[in-house]
Amino acid sequence: MITIPTVISCIFFVFSLMITPFFFRRVWLNPLVIFFAVWFLNFLVYELDNFFHFYYIVLSQRSEFLFVLSFVGFFLGGMSMALYKALPRNKIPSSVLPQKEYSYLAFMERLSGSLFTLILISVLGKYLLLVLNYGNPLAHLGEIRAATVSGAFVYPKILQFFSIFRYVLILNLGALLVFSAKKKKYMILTTIAFMLSILTDVAVAGRGGILNTFLFLIGVLLTAYLAQGVKLKAKHYFGILLSVLLLFTLFGSILYFRSNETDFFRKFAVSIYLYFTGTIPAVESFVENPWPSSLPGYNTFSGLYQGANKAVGLFGLNFLSPQDYQTFYAPITHMGPFNSAGHLAYYYSDFREFGVLIFPYLLGLWSTWLFFYVYERPKILTIQMCAIATAFIFTTVSGTMTSGASIWFTIIILLAQYVFFEWVKSIMEHKKALKI
Repeated sequence: MITIPTVISCIFFVFSLMITPFFFRRVWLNPLVIFFAVWFLNFLVYELDNFFHFYYIVLSQRSEFLFVLSFVGFFLGGMSMALYKALPRNKIPSSVLPQKEYSYLAFMERLSGSLFTLILISVLGKYLLLVLNYGNPLAHLGEIRAATVSGAFVYPKILQFFSIFRYVLILNLGALLVFSAKKKKYMILTTIAFMLSILTDVAVAGRGGILNTFLFLIGVLLTAYLAQGVKLKAKHYFGILLSVLLLFTLFGSILYFRSNETDFFRKFAVSIYLYFTGTIPAVESFVENPWPSSLPGYNTFSGLYQGANKAVGLFGLNFLSPQDYQTFYAPITHMGPFNSAGHLAYYYSDFREFGVLIFPYLLGLWSTWLFFYVYERPKILTIQMCAIATAFIFTTVSGTMTSGASIWFTIIILLAQYVFFEWVKSIMEHKKALKI
């Protein structure tokens, strides 16, 4: 039996396509289309469990209502901004990057070497520790995963922090790849940066960082093309599809090496299916048993709280307890415990129905505002922020990016990078003025 959220997400998806020519400048990959395409596809694939029977938990009417409420919230948020931008028509779209932004691109180009160095130090340091403790990492991915999750094996904090720069680097390189004339150079550097991100996640037998890197890269490329006024062609969509298939293969390979399963295809197919659809029935489990909130909005903004706790920890202070870092599991399948859920599980645990409505609304409002800002007044920083917002939309099916500390550090570093550029630029202009 088809669930109500499947039908509603389909309706919203089709309606978003219909209104795109009127409200989104005929740009088909806009926030509304992306959000409802992702959720409709997610629910559509989830419906296949009527044949597979992997899950022994079904959505209640209450959970279905919450899913629909989150859909309504995002749609209202996106349309609020779309209507605001469409009705006055007081902005003339520009596909020309201001000259000042090319100076910023040159600054980012010089900065890339330093970012590569920090990430390389992180990767080499982690693998040195892995080899010393486990020998061949690929032969012990299962042990490594269990040890890192339990806290029995922890990398030095400095190596963990350096790994965050991979997100900043990929966002910088993505912009350089589109706007720089040195396409081949930045294609090679972007590939190397992505490989380093893969190695960073393999060091903990994980996949989340790889997915974030992929989404940031796709997001910044799509947004930069939007800023240039480039219409996507069949080859672009084919490239995205091929990249997704390669990403799935990589995820399946990591799972294969960290488990005792000998049948690669079975482990790959089942694990990928569970990874991308298990968050739906997990919501049912977590709605019935909401996560505790030790601080206001703790689950939704745990990344911000934990990042702040790590910062004050440098001075010997802590305001979080070990229980605040607890991972909750949903008993939804005989294949094993499931530790993630869609974004509404976070909002519901902290703010109940109000959060399920208001936070998707704010995400729709924010992402659509950035979409139009990039379209009308393209700037590198807003292109990167729009890419992050796009990644936020994609990850709603498996949680919320606000719950991860790395996203907050990434935003802070991007802002600090731009402020530093402005500071250096003002000093250079001041010196030049004095010479005159």
